[in-house]
Amino acid sequence: MTRRLLVGGWVAVCALALVTGGAFAQEKKGDEKKTPPKAGEVTDKAKDAAKDAKAGGPSHEEMMAVMQEAAKLAKEHETLKALAGSWKTQTKCWMDPSAPPEVSSGTYNAELILGGRWLVGNHVGTMGDQPFEGHGMWGYDTQKKKYVNIWADNWGTAAMISEGTADPTGKILTFKGTYDCPMEKRPVTCRMVTTIKSPNEFVFEMYQTGVDGKETKGLEVTYTK
Repeated sequence: MTRRLLVGGWVAVCALALVTGGAFAQEKKGDEKKTPPKAGEVTDKAKDAAKDAKAGGPSHEEMMAVMQEAAKLAKEHETLKALAGSWKTQTKCWMDPSAPPEVSSGTYNAELILGGRWLVGNHVGTMGDQPFEGHGMWGYDTQKKKYVNIWADNWGTAAMISEGTADPTGKILTFKGTYDCPMEKRPVTCRMVTTIKSPNEFVFEMYQTGVDGKETKGLEVTYTK
């Protein structure tokens, strides 16, 4: 919005500079009959240029109305509230689908920001006997009509961005995203399911698609208060 207004303003300023500059140039060539514009005076050509710069675009009031409508909270944002707070975690990680999972514990602290539009959380624990810390953001995009998630952790330098939807109850969120696996040297597609079981418990599950196209469960995290 601001950028568009600034562009329109700069077009008008540039048009004014060109017109007044041309007038001075004509006078310099000996055209003494034409009087250069007075200081602060905007010529008709500059006015027309400014008008043209605004032509075809919405007014400031129209742009503000659209932005305010897009910023309104939706009922889907209520789901994010259920995931806020301080949680204890139990993580099951399957490095080998045919073997028992590795089990570890940790904590997850999440809070709503930007007027309830985003949930940001930090997960601290261990994985494979190594320190693990992950940071995530959850939101709901009212234009896409989808939930969105951004995740990054200390086990890599890339972020995974995923999108998802909720079931009719609003208690089961299903996301899909991809990440570049350093082990397999390929993008790996993940399906992630978050199930809100009660105000004091929710479960996160992640399934990965192998090169054979089959899904295997790689992670399960249970959050409790």
